Amino acid sequence: MAQDHLPISLDLFDKDTAAIRRLDEIVDSFRANARPRLFEFTPNADEFQSKFIKSAEPCIRLLAPAGSGKTQSIANRVVYSVSKGGKVSGQLLLTFDNSASISLAAKLTDLLAKNSIDAKPNVFTLNKFGYAILRGHLRNIYGQLAIGTDVKSDCREAIQRSLKELRQVAPELAALLPRKLSSGVYLEFISLLKNNLIIPDDLVNKPETRLEFLNFCNRTNAWKPWMAPSGENTGDDAFAKKVTVCLMNVYRLYWDIMREHKKIDFDDQKLLPYLALRSNTPLVEAFMASYGSIIVDEFQDINRLDFELIRTLANGKCLTVVGDDDQAIYGFRGCSPEYIIDFSKHVERAVDSHVLQINYRCPKNIVEMSTKLIRHNKYRVEKNPVANSDTDADIKVWHCVDSASEAQIIARTARKLVEKEQDRLGYSDIAVLYRMNSQSLPLQFALILEEIPYHCRLEENIILSDAFRNFLDLVKLSLDVEKNPAYTSADASRLLCQAFFRYAERGTIEKLHKTARDTGGYSAAARQLASQDRRLPQSFVEAIGILGRPQRPGQLVRELGMKFEFLGGMVGGLEQAILNYLPLGEMADIAGRFRGDTAQFHAMLSGLMTNAKERLSKNVEAEVWRRPLDDRVASRLVDADQKSMS
Repeated sequence: MAQDHLPISLDLFDKDTAAIRRLDEIVDSFRANARPRLFEFTPNADEFQSKFIKSAEPCIRLLAPAGSGKTQSIANRVVYSVSKGGKVSGQLLLTFDNSASISLAAKLTDLLAKNSIDAKPNVFTLNKFGYAILRGHLRNIYGQLAIGTDVKSDCREAIQRSLKELRQVAPELAALLPRKLSSGVYLEFISLLKNNLIIPDDLVNKPETRLEFLNFCNRTNAWKPWMAPSGENTGDDAFAKKVTVCLMNVYRLYWDIMREHKKIDFDDQKLLPYLALRSNTPLVEAFMASYGSIIVDEFQDINRLDFELIRTLANGKCLTVVGDDDQAIYGFRGCSPEYIIDFSKHVERAVDSHVLQINYRCPKNIVEMSTKLIRHNKYRVEKNPVANSDTDADIKVWHCVDSASEAQIIARTARKLVEKEQDRLGYSDIAVLYRMNSQSLPLQFALILEEIPYHCRLEENIILSDAFRNFLDLVKLSLDVEKNPAYTSADASRLLCQAFFRYAERGTIEKLHKTARDTGGYSAAARQLASQDRRLPQSFVEAIGILGRPQRPGQLVRELGMKFEFLGGMVGGLEQAILNYLPLGEMADIAGRFRGDTAQFHAMLSGLMTNAKERLSKNVEAEVWRRPLDDRVASRLVDADQKSMS
């Protein structure tokens, strides 16, 4: 979308000659690092790699910082083992994502060919290996379970079906669950339970598992999105107990529905094999008989389920784990670097530990600065990496007054760099890294306004989220009330309650809507309801009072952010639901720089959202599952009155 198609430009540098001159200075001084890799890995190993490659110990830990030749070292170890009489087929290599698996398999295949070894390496993700076990040795136990063609859609359908069945079987209990939460929040919660080995059958049959469930939820705060009471609940222990039982039952129903449709999710690829193998040593020995050694890559990003499955598979085998605790990034998924940091304690074996200390990827100043920064972490293993190169990269630190100006500087710089270096640099050669999803919001705005093509993962795209649309609707509602103080609509009543309360009950929404129609608008309705019901806080009256007040976009956005606390996280995942983080700080920066009025601001944001939708593909619609309600459902639920919760 070109800037002149918008009602008002968001160009922060418009008519600001000093700023434009400074921006040109930044771009002119910036040197793109468009050059080949500093060092191409070869089978020749340095002294640190060589010690690892030749180690004959039965249990090894390799700490491999970024750019230290980890993949090549793993490949070299396999080839070295073959040179000493070992077999490629006897070594199982496991990774935790497809890209790592592909990279390792390609490197190892190439190295085997160069050494005239005609063999195919056994490289799998842990999920894929678990799935192979499930569909092979464990088929007699689990039957024809399979990953569907659209796993995410299958999981969403199963969650929606489980919530529907709970409402049919136990409507009073199910009514305590907030309707505002997305299926994704439930699915991430269930994933955490599975990866912590909390199993539905055990929740039904074992009081100690229910206690473990409670302790886990309390320790991780994972149940917070369900535990905060709405305006109609007192939040006492009885309420908390009922909601906890609801969550257990949703989990149980989800599990049963997936099994009855012969479907599994990604976590089941590991969980179901582990459950079948954990107490069946003869079965493990049977299908692991051909492997004498197991090498596990990216070991810093594993959880309890991953570790226990690996330990089960590696029983009696040579075990080598490879990773870097400084690169652990999946804590929000329940993963922990503790397994590689305290590997000997967890594996309960003597460990031969190695560290790769030479960095072949990065210039010297990058290595030095990153090492200095990471040493602020307290729970880690010291590694002391050194750069193989004496060259330095071009590092610039730009100080920006706010996120909006930062975003436009980045976008303008990217455009000018490509214009200046078009023979060797394109937009696809530029990456913009940020810590939180919310920080992509001003960046996407700026890139669209600069007409720069970009890619942002669909599931993390804030502009296309429900919460961003709700924010726009709240701005539009303020404009509607400004034109007509008596304006009401059912959608507006629902939006106001959902934006103010964490979970708005249907009765509260209906009461607000009826009172607003009867009294001539939302402000009068809020005052009347607050005087009649002491559970409705005065702050709700104050929040409603923002609507329709003539004010600049920046002031309106700041007040909406302060008063409507539960607009909700911009991206509908469990972490955002726990934090309830809405990036109105970034939005306030943008609104504060906007030169038009609130109506023009709303029109501009709507245009950007439309533009973003046109750039990105739509979600595949979920297949609708149909299953008659079974009488067994009610009998298999966790009963709050009969099962101990203490």
